[in-house]
Amino acid sequence: MGEIIGHLSEAQIMAEGWFNSPSNRDLILSNEYIDFGAAYYYDPESRFGYYWVVTFARPLAAGPPPLEEARSLDQAGLALGDPVQWTNRLMR
Repeated sequence: MGEIIGHLSEAQIMAEGWFNSPSNRDLILSNEYIDFGAAYYYDPESRFGYYWVVTFARPLAAGPPPLEEARSLDQAGLALGDPVQWTNRLMR
């Protein structure tokens, strides 16, 4: 499993921040995971207000990722490295 978190106010800004972080970008673009779940929470009384989390996973039944699976995100219709398209998919 992998996870990224953040606390910026807008989804697109948050996704751009993740893509600008080498470790987060590597996690997002990794072909090790085939599923992800995303959530955000807003609390105007809290320190940051907005809280984002994306968790990445690969079901045990799926087995290890094959070497040729580098196409994982592209086949899902997502341009690799495009935070706007990734945000649109995140917000579905």
